[in-house]
Amino acid sequence: MGSEADTMHEASGKLQSPAPNRSELQRISTAPGRRGSAAVASRGTATAGSAVLEVAAEVLRKGQALAAHWLEAAEADLVFADGAFCVAGTDRRVALLALAEGGALDSQGMTRTAETYPNGCHIAEVEIDRDTGLVT
Repeated sequence: MGSEADTMHEASGKLQSPAPNRSELQRISTAPGRRGSAAVASRGTATAGSAVLEVAAEVLRKGQALAAHWLEAAEADLVFADGAFCVAGTDRRVALLALAEGGALDSQGMTRTAETYPNGCHIAEVEIDRDTGLVT
């Protein structure tokens, strides 16, 4: 659960959400009979983390298009900062949360990845000076 929370925090940071508790991670199970294993340690982040971040990017893409319509501006003229889209050089802005009303920015993502082996083997070669005991 810790890595999922970290991933949600990262996605919330990308969205610059002033209310990260309004983000919801919905878990869906695989179909019965499909091969799978537990999401333990860092495996969940390695396999699902990219989906969460892709969804954050999709929310921003949808938000920019919707904000351009609301603000009657070209998408290229918009800047995303402090959780809102702003028309560059003006005080015209619309908050991402306002754009999300009614589910307009709802998005979902999924990744298909190979298995990960977070408990693999790590090897380091170190040389120690016999006279000083220092690593060289």
